[in-house]
Amino acid sequence: QNSPQPLEDAAQIPLTPEDILKRGINLELNQCPADSEFLTAFIDVSRNVLWYTIMAWNKETFKGHVVNYGIFPEQIGNYHTLASCKKTIPDRYPDVEYSQALTNALDDCVTQMLAINFHTEGGVPIYIERIGIDSGWGAESQTVYNYTRRARLRQLVSTKGFGSTPARRPLIDPEKERQPRTSLTGQWKFTRNSVGTTLLQYDTNLWKSKTNALLRCTNEAKTGITLFNKKVKGRSPNHRMFCDQIASESSIWVEGGGRRIETWKCPPHRDNHLLDCMVGCSVLAHVCGASMPFTQSSIQATGANKGKAL
Repeated sequence: QNSPQPLEDAAQIPLTPEDILKRGINLELNQCPADSEFLTAFIDVSRNVLWYTIMAWNKETFKGHVVNYGIFPEQIGNYHTLASCKKTIPDRYPDVEYSQALTNALDDCVTQMLAINFHTEGGVPIYIERIGIDSGWGAESQTVYNYTRRARLRQLVSTKGFGSTPARRPLIDPEKERQPRTSLTGQWKFTRNSVGTTLLQYDTNLWKSKTNALLRCTNEAKTGITLFNKKVKGRSPNHRMFCDQIASESSIWVEGGGRRIETWKCPPHRDNHLLDCMVGCSVLAHVCGASMPFTQSSIQATGANKGKAL
């Protein structure tokens, strides 16, 4: 009787692709708002391609801006799903086995990111502080760990999401002694992976809730997330793939053990890779020192636990 139970009511009305497109502002690809201070990037790993997003941030306000996103290897055309990608990692590196091909792809993708000249509206150079690489894809976790160890780039960190549920204690338990390199409010921690390099773990449900809240802010608000959308040769960028993926998930409240948690799910046959990248960029911004804005908690106390720290 203590197992978590989904509640009938959705946590909130889901965002639509149209809502995401409204976050567009008149800035060019790779151009950052004037008050941006640093960039974070995130790579989501799948068998055939890598998905990536790069975002600029202001530390004081947690205002984020998407400066670049895409697929590696680069595809022909603007709209792709994982199933429709024709140019694949195995095809790009045909003379090596898959783990080596993935290593080559990660290295080329990271090199490509670091070679971009990012700048603010005023022309001030701005740099990538952290690049997170998802290590949660099955058999290739070890490949990601080995790559981050051997590449020896200070920006690189392997990451792994933690799916919080009412039945599990929080990733950072407020009732236990705090350890170094952890965040109670951000629910993330640094540990060591199997090859001895840094692994960043974070609560995916919490950060999807926080990212979703940022996307609901108006473009004029102090905090929030915006998207480059300046016309090039009279035409606006085609963001349909990006917007579809960012709006791919919806949430429900799940209750159990005296807690209600906002839990996020992606419907079957929908792609959410770029959403995972945006969430990863947001976590890394907090890791880099950006101040957490107030957002509605994704965890609520119920019954006898009301008023307790969760």
